[in-house]
Amino acid sequence: MTNATANGRSQFGGIALAGARMFTASELGDEAPQMGLVREATYVWGTSRNAGGDLFIHARRMAGSQGVAGAGASEPGALQHSMSDRFILQSTTGGGDHPSLRREGRFTAATDEVTRNLESNQAVFRIPAHRERGQMELVVGGDAISYEEGDVLSLSGLPVGPGLHWYLPNGPAALYYTTATWSVAGSVLGEEVQGFVFVEEAFMPPGGRLYVQHDPLPSLGYRLWYSWATTWDDGTTEFGHFLANDGAFSVGLIADGSGRVRVARDVSAKVVRDGDGYWFERIALDVDGEPWEIVADPRGRMADLGPIPNPQQEALVRRVGETRTPVTWMAWGETVPAHDPD
Repeated sequence: MTNATANGRSQFGGIALAGARMFTASELGDEAPQMGLVREATYVWGTSRNAGGDLFIHARRMAGSQGVAGAGASEPGALQHSMSDRFILQSTTGGGDHPSLRREGRFTAATDEVTRNLESNQAVFRIPAHRERGQMELVVGGDAISYEEGDVLSLSGLPVGPGLHWYLPNGPAALYYTTATWSVAGSVLGEEVQGFVFVEEAFMPPGGRLYVQHDPLPSLGYRLWYSWATTWDDGTTEFGHFLANDGAFSVGLIADGSGRVRVARDVSAKVVRDGDGYWFERIALDVDGEPWEIVADPRGRMADLGPIPNPQQEALVRRVGETRTPVTWMAWGETVPAHDPD
């Protein structure tokens, strides 16, 4: 079934394409449009945990050369963007019941000063230190990643499997999204951690910005967007992405370290919220008839990001009845309470 309100010329009622792809570091510097869309931004983000189970959640947006810069997002009277020009860091250290937004992020490099270069077949993103702000360096190769945010974060690791991508043709608000997933270890805020990092790029019509302008997901009434990765106690690593609404729009990608990629034709979701109707406790997924679930982390509610329409929560993605134990895991995503069925 398609959504008739999103079925005009160059629209297909919310139907998306998704699958595996070959990732190369050179693509991160390639300025060529993709299917007529320009690079909105490159995103580097992820979640790690220390030995005590504390969460360290981080994200940085780096605008493309034809994308909308992040500076000015927090100026009085300015449009509030999804992410500004600063590194975002949240952590549960100190016994917090949710990830607190850390002030260290205010003293990291300003994203709009980033340079992109290809060096020895590696994509290198750098932002110089400036006064009280520490430098940033992200080096992405075909077989390794290293990421430094001054003295706040230092992570490095290996890819967990093939690259993935999905494409949503939607007329003036189309979106092409590429993603690569890395298993990393290192330190955040002086704590030894293990986790995962995603390097992703959004391609949109000129002037587009996720959550702000030419974004197709709100118009399609999307209900969730989750990206996840888990290393289980049998040594297997799985990762993927789930997006869905109550109609034809769904993306279901399930991959593993052996290179296998499963593309689901249909993903539907039932969001079980707590008493306030804002945060969720569990999401029941039907993935081509197979039951999966997204189980909220008790300390994963990112309340410090404000009363936003798409609350962010850390969680665990698994098959219903899963008997393995997660060793390292993350599932950072969002739901949209306003799009819950009546």
